[in-house]
Amino acid sequence: MARLKTSATPLTLLCVALIAYASLYPFDDWRNQQIYPWTFLWEPWPLYWSADDAAMNFLGYLPLGLGLTWIEVRHSERPVRWPWFWLLAALLSVTMESIQTYLPSRVPSIMDFVLNVLGAIAGVVVCAMFERWGWIEGWRLSRARWLVPDSVWLMVSLFMWPFALLFPSGAPFVTGQMLLRMHQKMESLLPGSWATLFNMGQLQSLSSSWKGSISFFSTLSGLLIPCLLANAIVVRADKRRWVLMVLMLTAMGVSLLSSTLTYGWEHVVSWVNTKVLTSLILACGLAYFVAMLSTRVNQWALLLTLLLHIFLVNLFDQDVYLAQTLQTWEQGRYVRFNGLAQWVGWLWPYAVACLMLAHLIKSSPEKKPIED
Repeated sequence: MARLKTSATPLTLLCVALIAYASLYPFDDWRNQQIYPWTFLWEPWPLYWSADDAAMNFLGYLPLGLGLTWIEVRHSERPVRWPWFWLLAALLSVTMESIQTYLPSRVPSIMDFVLNVLGAIAGVVVCAMFERWGWIEGWRLSRARWLVPDSVWLMVSLFMWPFALLFPSGAPFVTGQMLLRMHQKMESLLPGSWATLFNMGQLQSLSSSWKGSISFFSTLSGLLIPCLLANAIVVRADKRRWVLMVLMLTAMGVSLLSSTLTYGWEHVVSWVNTKVLTSLILACGLAYFVAMLSTRVNQWALLLTLLLHIFLVNLFDQDVYLAQTLQTWEQGRYVRFNGLAQWVGWLWPYAVACLMLAHLIKSSPEKKPIED
C-alpha cells in the first residue's frame, strides 16, 4: 500500500465531505422541479442575504483551496508558480449548487458560488504565503522527526477529536454513545428481528447501580484516548509530554465551548465537578507514565482503552434532560453544523479503533519514516 506523501490529502477529503454534507442537508424530499441545474448561474444577485451565510460560504471553501494547493505543491516535481488545483474547488461548488436544484429546502445561488470561489482563491493565497515563508517544508521536516511511519490518518483523527467533543453526551469527554439509538432504530425498522433479542434496556437497568462508577471511568477513558493516540504517533517521550499538555487544555476549552453552545453562558462550567477534576488529574498522570513506554505499548493500550470506553459509554441510560438537549441540538439554528458534530461524536472512537487496528496489522519495524 502506497504511503501518503502529505497529510493535506486526507484533510482535504474530509473538507470535501464536510462541504457536501452542509450543501445537501437534509438529504430528503428529492424531486425534479423542471429547472435546469445550471440556471442559477444566470440569475440576478439575491436581494436578501445574511452576513452569517456569506461568511460560511467564504470560510467553508478557504481550507479546501488551501488543501488543494498544498497537495499540488507537495506532489509537483517543479516549483508551482500558477496553482490550478483550486479550479477543482470551483467545480465542486458548481456541482453542489446544481444538485441543490433538486432539493426544495435548498436554494442555489450565484452569490454562494462566487463566495465559494473567492474563499478557495483566498486559500490559495494563504498556502502560497506558507510556501514562501518555508512553513510547508518546515512542517514536513517536523513530521519526519516527531511522528511514526504511516500515521497520517491517525494524526487526522487526532485533529478531529475536539470537534467530536462538541456534541452533548451523558458525561464529559465521552464519545461514541450511539448503540442505544442504533438498537432502537433497528427495532423500529425490523420488528421481530435479531435486534429485539438483545435488550439494551435490560443491560442498562443492570448497570444503573453502577452509574456513578461507569460515568467516572467513561470520563477517564475518554480523556486517555486522545493522550494515548498522541503517544501512539509521536516517537519521543519528551515531545509527547508537550502534546499531552496541549490536549488537556484543548479538552477543557472544547468542553467549555460545548457547554456554552448547549446551555448558555450562565452554565459554562456546569460540567465541572469533583469526579471530572479527579479524572483530569488521573488521566494526566497515567498518560504521562505511559508516554515513557514504547510506541507499540501505547498503541495497544490505546486499542484496549477504546474498547473499554465504547463498552462503558453505551451503558448510560439517556435521562430526560439529555434527551431534551439532544433535541435542541438536532433542531437548532445551526442544524447542519450540529448534525455533523453529532455524527463525528458518535463515530469518532469506532473510526480510531479501526485505524489503530489496521496500523498495528500493517506496521513493521523495518519501515522507514514517511515524508510529508
